[in-house]
Amino acid sequence: MLKIKQIMSARRISQRALAQAMGVSPAACAQLLNHEQWPRTMPREALVSAAVDFLREQGLSNEEAEAAFES
Repeated sequence: MLKIKQIMSARRISQRALAQAMGVSPAACAQLLNHEQWPRTMPREALVSAAVDFLREQGLSNEEAEAAFES
């Protein structure tokens, strides 16, 4: 499981908000968080970058945000 799911739960960040920030559907975001299946609509690097920016806006440190996509 990706660390981002635990971080989001602890910080009460919704999947819908993350999906919107990443530019994907809530269903695509759920597939990523629950099954580590990356959406094919955008390059992975762009999705991670958008998510990291969003997490920083939510108050995470740079290190926490960048580590969120580690398993």
